[in-house]
Amino acid sequence: MPPFTLLCTIRFTHKTFRLPPIDYAVTCYRPHFVADNSGEYLGVEFISGEVSAPQQDALVAVKPLFDVDYSPLLRRGAAFAIMEAGKCVGTGRVDEVRFQAAV
Repeated sequence: MPPFTLLCTIRFTHKTFRLPPIDYAVTCYRPHFVADNSGEYLGVEFISGEVSAPQQDALVAVKPLFDVDYSPLLRRGAAFAIMEAGKCVGTGRVDEVRFQAAV
């Protein structure tokens, strides 16, 4: 599978959620996405976007972390839960999938 990034609309819903770092060059936020209640945790890394507060929509870009099957997320409109260590802290949907050309 060629490298890709996902452009997503997300919303953090957990009341005790800590906002991810805004400076992605220094620190990164690496939760798991679970698509369509599949139960499979798919590791992602946030690479751009800004989350200002819980309970508000935010646009972010993420990239996959592992060499596993991410096909449940590779379609526009795919819904997912944002998981941190078994706790659902938010939800989201895929707005666009961007595949990079192989080098």
